Order: sequence, then C-alpha cells, then structure tokens
Amino acid sequence: MILGAIAAAVVAFDMATAASRTIGWAVASAVIAALMAPLVGLLDRWIPRVAAIVVVLVSIAAAGVGVASGVLNALDRQFDRLTIEAPEAAQRLEESERFGDVARDFRLQERVTEVLDRLQEPTSGLAAEAPSTTSTYLICAVLIAFFLSWGPKLGRAALAQMPDGDRRDRVAAISRVAFAHARGYALGALARSTIGGLTAYGLCRWQDVPVATVVAVAVAALSVVPGFGIMIGALPALLLKGGLDPGGGSVMLTVAFLTLQVLDTVILRRVIGPRSLIVGPAAIVIAMVLGFEIYGVGGAFYGVALVILGVAFLDAAADYRAAHPAPGTLFAQDS
Repeated sequence: MILGAIAAAVVAFDMATAASRTIGWAVASAVIAALMAPLVGLLDRWIPRVAAIVVVLVSIAAAGVGVASGVLNALDRQFDRLTIEAPEAAQRLEESERFGDVARDFRLQERVTEVLDRLQEPTSGLAAEAPSTTSTYLICAVLIAFFLSWGPKLGRAALAQMPDGDRRDRVAAISRVAFAHARGYALGALARSTIGGLTAYGLCRWQDVPVATVVAVAVAALSVVPGFGIMIGALPALLLKGGLDPGGGSVMLTVAFLTLQVLDTVILRRVIGPRSLIVGPAAIVIAMVLGFEIYGVGGAFYGVALVILGVAFLDAAADYRAAHPAPGTLFAQDS
C-alpha cells in the first residue's frame, strides 16, 4: 500500500506538471469568471445573459489591454532609469552621516543591485513556457464564457453526486457563504490595489520621484498583503528620495506612505473584513511566492485568489459548525 501510494503520488505529480499550462488556463479563467459574475448578473436583468457575457468580456478586455500597454511602456522606460539611480541613491545613503552606519550594516547598495538584477532576469518557473499568443487569450476567453454560463450548473451537478441529503445541504450552505465572502474580499483587494497604486503615483509625482509608475505598480501589487504591503512597495520611492534628495521631502513622503498604509488597514478591518473575511499576511505571502515560482506573475495573482477561497471555506465551515453544533463534523456521517 505504501509503495502504491508513492507510485500514485509520482504519477499524479507528473500529470499535473505535464498539464500545468492547461491547468493554469482553467484556474485563471475560473477566477476571472468568478470576479466578473456580479457584473454579468447585473446586466442580465436588462439584456440576455449571452449578450451580457459578451459585453462584459469585450469591455474588460479592451480596458485591460489599454491600461496594460500604457503601464508596460512606462515601466520599460522607468525601469532602465531605476537600475541607474537606485544604486546611486543606496550609495549616498551608505555615505550619509545620519543613515550611513545602518545602510552599511545592511549592505544596502549590494542588496539593491541584487534585487534589480533579479528583476531583469526572465520570469522563473513555467511562465517562460507559456506562450503569449492570440490563441492563448482566445482559449481563456472561451473558458471564461463557459464558466459564466455553466458555473452554477456545474456546482449544482457536483452537489447532486452526494447521496446523503444532510451532508449535501451542509456543503451547499458552506459553499455559498465561502464563495460570497471570497469574492467580496477579492473584489475589495482589487479596489484597494487600484486606490493604493493611484495614490502612490500621485505621491511620487508630488515629491518628484523619478520612477512614479514603477512605484505605483509595486504598491498596487503588494497592497494585497495586509499590514505592511504598501510600505514594502513604496521602498523604491523612499530609497530614491532619501538618497537623491535627503531632507524634509523624504520625511513627508515616508509619513504619507505610512498614512496610506494605516488607512488601507483600517478599510480592510472596518469595511471589507466585516462584510467578507480577513486573510492573514503569511498565507498571502506564501501563495504569492509559490505562485510566482510555478507560473510567474500570473501565478502569484491566482495563487492569492485560491488561498483566499481556501481561507473562506475554512471560516465558513467553522461558522457553520458553531451555528449548527448538532450535525457534527462536515464530512463525516453523524454518529
């Protein structure tokens, strides 16, 4: 039995590795479809569902292509500038009287150079094998449309495979709550990311930081990490401002980003959390690292989405057991 289990695990791992691209497409399409479902449902009240799906897909695709092309062009220009100015700013900090000892102990210039070199390397993991072709996007668009059209029926069909009516009702109740909370948290994270990125861009322009777009993208991406993600994303701006123009401007920029981080935490805890759930930073960081290593930047994004869904299921199951103590465990027969 042990040898058979090991052999089955090896076969399953090899199958998952060989089908990683297809699995990645399916997971990405399912996540995007889940986030788009509320908008499709809203349009479905006035127009046929097929037309609503087409309108939402075309609108989001057009907006995404426009924003992505503009951001990527700005990133290409500003990243080259960052590779020159960031090591210079780190060197000045190491030579300064106020922060020199700390910067030298931290080997700031060396670490900044290592990070920039790492960012210039090709994306790690399987993303390098994933083709950025029209056919890939077409396949994903078809999958998204399929999930938007048949997703609810797939869920009901899966529940219908459970012969035990009580267990089926429990799983259905937990699944509804989990999906609703996970989607609410994910949409809130996207809203926080957008607001954080735009605010970071404005703060960098206010203090004449030369790589405003790079900082804005970093802040937007890392704002999904609660508690400290915005400050980590803002480090390039603080480093450049402190090294190239030390003084009151760097202090004001630091205070501004700290204020943004506090406001983001308050919104998460007081507005988004009570309406959905709270996901700890450790789970999100682990999901981002593993997802990036497996499938690059897209894998980091979808890995976070899957972790949010997993935490939502655990929370929903715990709440259900607390509210219904009599049925016993979720996946076992009642004694």
